[in-house]
Amino acid sequence: MVINFLKTTWKVLKGTVVGFCNDHCYLHASSLTYYTLLSLVPLMAVTLGVAQGFGFDKALEYQLLERFNEHQEVILKIFEFARSLLHHIRDSMLASVSAVILFFFVLMLFISMETTFNLIWKEVKPRTFMRKLTDYTTLMILCPLFFFAASTLTVFLTQKLETAVDGTYIGLAIHPMITIAYYIFPFLLIWILFTLLYLIMPNTSVRFSSAIIAGVFAGSIYQFVQWFYINFQIGVSQYSAVYGSFAALPLFLIWLQISWTIVLVGAELAYHLELHSPKPQNNQE
Repeated sequence: MVINFLKTTWKVLKGTVVGFCNDHCYLHASSLTYYTLLSLVPLMAVTLGVAQGFGFDKALEYQLLERFNEHQEVILKIFEFARSLLHHIRDSMLASVSAVILFFFVLMLFISMETTFNLIWKEVKPRTFMRKLTDYTTLMILCPLFFFAASTLTVFLTQKLETAVDGTYIGLAIHPMITIAYYIFPFLLIWILFTLLYLIMPNTSVRFSSAIIAGVFAGSIYQFVQWFYINFQIGVSQYSAVYGSFAALPLFLIWLQISWTIVLVGAELAYHLELHSPKPQNNQE
């Protein structure tokens, strides 16, 4: 049994590496990086528009700056452009036309994501146009709400729990557990997001077990690479010397490329877990 498990694990890992190369995932990561850059402002405008409707736009901005504190300069610029876009859409027909063009890039990002995931899952038919429109619109609305709700709820519960047990024997006992839970939460959030990505984006049925294993694997790599990037500030001095105040942009592009590469590694893993998982046997009597 152990030998079979090791053999299957080897096949899955080998298939993931070979599949990543054969499917040209690094090139697809570059394409997704390009579309992500083009769609950041309209995507953020949609996010802030939804957040404004629920009255938590400022809190969402704070959470995003905290979450991506190593890219604060770029994030602040994106906020500025997104607010400007929202403001001018209400005042000008020309701005509205420009907004439609910008939101087209958001649609292209999602289409590129689906195309890449379908390529990894082999010969999967794309969604119909109407299904793309409804699915992608739902994702654009629900993702910021999920991110904000999860982040805020964790901070709120942690603070309330610490206040309730502060100075008590129970507080002294569980304080380390609260601290650990607080640091584990970013991993939990990214695991959920990656798992949902692997479940939703391919236009086919994906086992939850395959998606969650790939989500935990890729999400953990993402968090560790981000920690390494933040703490060692790779490339900052070199790019600052060449680009000066513009150094934040190439560093942000590099981070986007790395992020999409990790996402696609996880997608390949999910596919090969699906491919090599034992098939249910139909017992006919």
